[in-house]
Amino acid sequence: MIFPCSKIIIIVGCQRSGTTLCGQILGAHEHTLLIDEADELYSWFHAAVGELDCATSLWQNVLEKAQSKYVKPEMRIKKKNSEYSLADGITTLVLKAPNLTFDFEAISQLNCLVHIIYPVRDPRSVVASMARSPVPFVANQLKHLKRVPAVGQIFSKDASVLADETNPAWIRAAKVWAIKSNLASEFSKRGLPVFSFKYENLVMNPKPLIDEFLAFCGLPISNSPYHHEAIYQGYGPGKTHRERSIDTKSLDNWSSVLENDQEEAVLNACAPHAASFGYCRP
Repeated sequence: MIFPCSKIIIIVGCQRSGTTLCGQILGAHEHTLLIDEADELYSWFHAAVGELDCATSLWQNVLEKAQSKYVKPEMRIKKKNSEYSLADGITTLVLKAPNLTFDFEAISQLNCLVHIIYPVRDPRSVVASMARSPVPFVANQLKHLKRVPAVGQIFSKDASVLADETNPAWIRAAKVWAIKSNLASEFSKRGLPVFSFKYENLVMNPKPLIDEFLAFCGLPISNSPYHHEAIYQGYGPGKTHRERSIDTKSLDNWSSVLENDQEEAVLNACAPHAASFGYCRP
């Protein structure tokens, strides 16, 4: 399979863990193009991996949709004779793709340079954010587990709790976190470079981590990722305002959603993984 770029950055991990923010930051660089889930990312990716005939037409759809997020789309995508292509200077695709977290085997087979960005966020914040969203996260992730049985085997106990509809919603959501926040080693085992970090550290002190992002991905230093909000327009995944700069408003937001016993239950459901990341009650 041949991808239209020599390098791909894939942002994986659990939903509501900062994947959108990471995409915004890396996709703001002058040499990159950000592709979000709403840009028909998954349909195109799986068609390209499967070398299906429709991959070419789907790529055209991806480019047409991806351009709308940029204030200056002509810097990222060019159009000639009704066909879209990457603008000169775009060397790297940034895929904001948390549902490719389960696809470590397929990703390892790509014939281009791949870098994995893997944010991890406090499970209490993740569960609280899922509870506020109309998206059926648990049902969606169950579908992906069935699509990639190997993941269900790695986390058989967590997957069993996740699949049991008699369990409380916050416990099942916690198991989504337990599985999706702990697959970084599967990428590493397959020789893929992985940059894993805590979302809270990025929000509290962005510049050092952004510098590490760029170095890890082999991108030259640029001011654009530090001021990514100036590069975009409109709304992104989860109705994220693309013109919003980084702030700390979302930290420790679970207290308004989770009762004390629910918070404790979420941490217990995510043990020992949560504790290994430093997420525990003081």
